[in-house]
Amino acid sequence: MTSTTNTTRPSRADVLDEAIDWLALHQGGRPSRAQHAAFLFWLNADTRHREAYERAKGLWLQPEVTLAAKALGDNIGKVSQPRGWRRLSLGAVAMVMITLGLMTQLTNQGSISTAVGEHQHVALSDGSAITLNTDSKLVTRLNETRREVELLKGEAFFDVATDPDHPFSVVSGDIRIQVIGTEFSVHRQGNQLRVSVREGLVEVSREGQATERLNAGDRAIASKDTVRVTRGGALSGDFAWLENRLIFHDQPLSTVVDEVARYHRGLILLMANDDPGGRVSGNFSSDDPIHALVTLARLNEIDLVRLTDYLLILRRH
Repeated sequence: MTSTTNTTRPSRADVLDEAIDWLALHQGGRPSRAQHAAFLFWLNADTRHREAYERAKGLWLQPEVTLAAKALGDNIGKVSQPRGWRRLSLGAVAMVMITLGLMTQLTNQGSISTAVGEHQHVALSDGSAITLNTDSKLVTRLNETRREVELLKGEAFFDVATDPDHPFSVVSGDIRIQVIGTEFSVHRQGNQLRVSVREGLVEVSREGQATERLNAGDRAIASKDTVRVTRGGALSGDFAWLENRLIFHDQPLSTVVDEVARYHRGLILLMANDDPGGRVSGNFSSDDPIHALVTLARLNEIDLVRLTDYLLILRRH
């Protein structure tokens, strides 16, 4: 995202890396006055810095981190390493492990969630990877014989490592999605589930009903009683969020507003009595949902009443 001064704003991943560096400094020894002053300046420069630092501390407080960091620390002490490594405290070792992505056991049996507007990429020990979209939550259950993820809310993209002997399952409500190796996204909204396949083969089933097989490019909408498959129906917009984009083609305005609202921390109201209706198209950045709404309003002759950045109202002129 580019500011008016033409400087690039760090991504959330970059900010978390900075937070981990600062926490490692504090865990690894006693910072100098200059370092402490620099830390305070960084901490107060952006609310995202405080959020990232709290998240880094939360990672450190995980009991699995403590045990794994101790094991790594013991191993480091048994081999020849630079003197800087030997001075690392348990906390600093844990931060190094997090930075290097070695804490896969935290994602094998646990809950992963994202805040509004946040994405998170998670690597699993079986070689699979999950990307969570805004305001989403899932639980992973992986061991030597089982590969299962439960999507509790929101949206996730799965890049599944091939293992014919151990199919990978995604469960959401009473819907089960099973694959051997493929790329697909699952979006849960209320009682409706959308499955879009980018590569490979996916099986979608509901207890007591026939299994539907989806190939690359197919899409399925599972509602309360049915699973409706559209061959070749997967849209570019189904995967656009992976690139921080929102793409709509000839969609009802109310649908578009609902989708944009997923990335906004406040409240967006489309006045029911003045429902502008109509169908719209567009390509917007998910990092700036307010700008997307401003553009939609201008192109469709709709008033956007911006009471605050957290309360916006759309209505007819």
